[in-house]
Amino acid sequence: MSFLSLKWSGENQITPKALPLCLLDVLLTNSDKDHPLRQQEIIDALKSEYGLSIERKAIGANLKLLEDLGFEIQKTKEGVYLNNPVFDVSEIRYLIDAVFSSKNIKSAQCKDLSERLAGFCSKYQRKNYSYLVNSNSLTRRNTKVDFFYNVEVINEAIAQEKMISFKYRCYGYDGSEKVRGKYGDGQVFRVSPYYLISNNSRYYLLGYYKYDNLSAYRVDHMVSLKILDEPRKPVREVAPDFNLASYLNERIYLFGGEPVTAKLLLHNEGAVDSLRDWFGDAVSFFEEEGKHYARVRSVQKALSYWALQYGEEVTVVEPASLVDDVKKMISNISNNYGLG
Repeated sequence: MSFLSLKWSGENQITPKALPLCLLDVLLTNSDKDHPLRQQEIIDALKSEYGLSIERKAIGANLKLLEDLGFEIQKTKEGVYLNNPVFDVSEIRYLIDAVFSSKNIKSAQCKDLSERLAGFCSKYQRKNYSYLVNSNSLTRRNTKVDFFYNVEVINEAIAQEKMISFKYRCYGYDGSEKVRGKYGDGQVFRVSPYYLISNNSRYYLLGYYKYDNLSAYRVDHMVSLKILDEPRKPVREVAPDFNLASYLNERIYLFGGEPVTAKLLLHNEGAVDSLRDWFGDAVSFFEEEGKHYARVRSVQKALSYWALQYGEEVTVVEPASLVDDVKKMISNISNNYGLG
């Protein structure tokens, strides 16, 4: 499936006026550096794929037209091929893998979007994505919410500076789906939307509800989402000095609360990799009395969870409040396992 065949159903007759577009599609689909096409192969492909009977001289003229339009037509002794006009092959591979591994979208949407991205590869390069046929078997996907619809509605509300309302999906002990809240059909959230952000393979809306800070909401958990005919509260009134980059850097998980600066004792060099994976260049390393430490800044609740996850590599030294939180969590876990 190529980018043109995604739009053309084959029902309408293709006229010679469409030759440049059809030629571009044939080159994109059937040629690459390792598979150049000779003129006769191009003519045969145009006939079989689009029903166009084209003379040789028309091929040369339209190849020149594509070159004049900025497409890189590479000519070799074996034939011609098109340098990908949109994405490098490695970029397409990354985008397809990102879509395939996303937890936000339904399997059918994942497969459709991945196939459309693969349409920018030649048919030979596309063979590398045969695993896409198995995408329906990936069970950790969102299957309940139209994720892209939610994103579209939220983006429209942000552009119009309007409030939105939604209910928030969650689950009961038996695994059944329900809507968060204790009143009838569930609580309705009326939120001023500001930013859509990606964090830990999930998509979140950052907005203001009714407390005096910003809150993050999982986009794939929103149901009954609608735009209200009511202006949102300006972000400067909620967080006057708000900076999105700083906000995300200080929240490895999207928990609320004010950031704290933590001092961590490192038990092995592997801790350095773990810290850099999560905090990037925002982490600093230093040595005191022959021991190795790191200093990071994040929301305390997020640091508590992170410290438990990497408890074999680091120990929280300060602040004392964070040390107490981690100890309490460890105690609770020990009790759950009968070790308390």
